[in-house]
Amino acid sequence: MNIILFFSVLGPVVSGTIDNYTVQTVQLQSLGMVVLITHGLSIPEWSSMARPPAARTKVLDAYISLLCEEGERAATMEATAAKAGVSKGGLLYHFASKEALAEAVVALSEELILLDLQDMNTAEEGAASYFIRTSAQVDTELDRLLLALQRLAQSGVESANTQLESISSRWLEALMEEVGDKDIAHLIMLISEGLYAFTGTPGTWYQRNFEGNLSHLLELVPQLKKLGHRNQ
Repeated sequence: MNIILFFSVLGPVVSGTIDNYTVQTVQLQSLGMVVLITHGLSIPEWSSMARPPAARTKVLDAYISLLCEEGERAATMEATAAKAGVSKGGLLYHFASKEALAEAVVALSEELILLDLQDMNTAEEGAASYFIRTSAQVDTELDRLLLALQRLAQSGVESANTQLESISSRWLEALMEEVGDKDIAHLIMLISEGLYAFTGTPGTWYQRNFEGNLSHLLELVPQLKKLGHRNQ
């Protein structure tokens, strides 16, 4: 493999191969757009060596962090690139726009929610107890994604709002399947929302009033289930 020459450019150039010499525009994280001339090595093979697979994940994680910590307006392309430690060109290679970043957040949230629903539906303690117990867990990867979706939805990203509604609907469906009553399922969701809100609120009020009592709350779940089936 011989890299003959590469130099930065501001836009695309004509690509081609002559006598096993390849000329092509390539997007590199550290240099932006360059023209690369190689001999005996395909561009995809060389560029995959130049771009580690973790780069896309690193950029997306930086964007999610900005959404959670500073909000959608602060999560600009420039700020995302800086936080991820890549060039603007490196970011654009993976995500051509803020819309692409937002859609990647939605897609990642779908992957995590499917895993969560699987755990919820197969939990030995039952879907309702699992849902309440995990609602008191903050700073998880799913928690970050849900907060990022909320930030996007608040800024008018319709796909994020649709995803949040879909997630809530699927949680409700799983709860209804177990407790057998829509009102009881709603009650469990509201209990979980309250737990989530209190655990994420600054201060010590929640800790002083409820710390250590979650197990007692979970002991009430079987009674809620009985009430739900009684209402059928």
